[in-house]
Amino acid sequence: MNTFSKKELIIYFTTDNKSGFKTKESYVNKKFVGLVDKINNYNKFFNIEMSFTQKLYNYLYKIKEIPKCENCGKSISWRGIFTEGYLKNCSKDCKNKSRLRICRTKATNLEKYGVEHVLNYEEFKLKRKKTVDKKIVNKFSLAGYEIIECCGNDLKIKHSDGHTFIGNRKILVNRLNSGFEVSTILLPIKSIHSTYELEIQNYLKSINISHVIGDKTILNGKEIDIYIPEYKLGIEFDGLYWHSNLYVDNNYHLNKTKLCEDKNIQLLHVFEDEWIFKKNIVISIINSNLNINKEILAKDCDVVEIDDNKSKEFFNNNHIQGDVDSKINIGLIYDGNLVSSMAFNENNCYDYELLRFCNKNNITIINGAFKLIQYFIKKYKPKIISTCVDRRYSNGNLYYELGFKFIENIKPNYWSVKKNEILRETRFNYRENISKNDLTLKRELIYIYDCGSKNLKMTIN
Repeated sequence: MNTFSKKELIIYFTTDNKSGFKTKESYVNKKFVGLVDKINNYNKFFNIEMSFTQKLYNYLYKIKEIPKCENCGKSISWRGIFTEGYLKNCSKDCKNKSRLRICRTKATNLEKYGVEHVLNYEEFKLKRKKTVDKKIVNKFSLAGYEIIECCGNDLKIKHSDGHTFIGNRKILVNRLNSGFEVSTILLPIKSIHSTYELEIQNYLKSINISHVIGDKTILNGKEIDIYIPEYKLGIEFDGLYWHSNLYVDNNYHLNKTKLCEDKNIQLLHVFEDEWIFKKNIVISIINSNLNINKEILAKDCDVVEIDDNKSKEFFNNNHIQGDVDSKINIGLIYDGNLVSSMAFNENNCYDYELLRFCNKNNITIINGAFKLIQYFIKKYKPKIISTCVDRRYSNGNLYYELGFKFIENIKPNYWSVKKNEILRETRFNYRENISKNDLTLKRELIYIYDCGSKNLKMTIN
């Protein structure tokens, strides 16, 4: 049997071997003298631990390195069974994106529907528009509402008192899940100019900044609460109730930010609790965008490493997101005071994340960020530095100037808000082994979404 070819051996090991006994090392050693040594010798250049079955597979199929995902190029996993070999992709996501799978799907759609993408099939689109999930229908029915018609993204609903109304499907479902009145007639979707928004307007007046209130011409009917033409700066005041999932969809703030970006306008989103509890930080951010902060030159500052307590205090007082757990904290000292700081964590060897950066309120350090990042690079010798930019307050230009490159946009995050309270809480404060909808009803929560963030990365040669 030692004269068998590899093809013959493959047939032998794949025939009548459901239990896998034929591919066990002890069995192969008894059946084929010297074959185990050949297999181990063939696999000695692989720098990973492997089962004997995987080694046997590599030997017989002449595999000299771990196969790569056909979509992204990452190493793929061994299935654990000789007859199945290696996976074709590293993840389900890559499997769905693989060229072969996409081609097969397109071919099937062309054969069945005459189009490559089923969403382009007119009958499917019409059916989808008219279809409402039975669970949703039952939910509304139990609450005394009757869904009359599905009109694209809108629902036409009959109220228990007889009147009918139309509203965005997501918003109406959110209202129902949160225990609020669903009818857009009894509880209209509207925009109000709050007292806090007026406070921002009055602040701009106090520093003689000309601005426009409620402009609807720039974004083709979409309103910008406060617009400052001279600086191409917009300010949105986002009340936690009126801008929650009861009134706007999850991408409302992001979409308005995108519309402004297309017009080269920087749009700041101020959440209600930020204006109430962190007004000095919000004002500093506005001042920075208006170029009216006090300016200090980085060359007049000394770079120092600061302890954790001092770092947390600085970020709580000067960063809109507050403090963060970090391992490396560096800062700039001017005239004996800490005026700027960066916080880092090490993800892997030579791979770091920039977690926080800000200056002291109402101060701009010319080249301050560059001085801090260069100190960090020189001392800690990172190969990669990654960071995330909050799109509510930044377009990322500062980081691009430092050498960061855009990687991807991250979808909007949400915060939980208890009814009748003015304070956002991270969703992780409400971890329970129940669905989001059940948690919403149990805790009486509403949700507010941000604009997402930008994932950036700097590679150091």
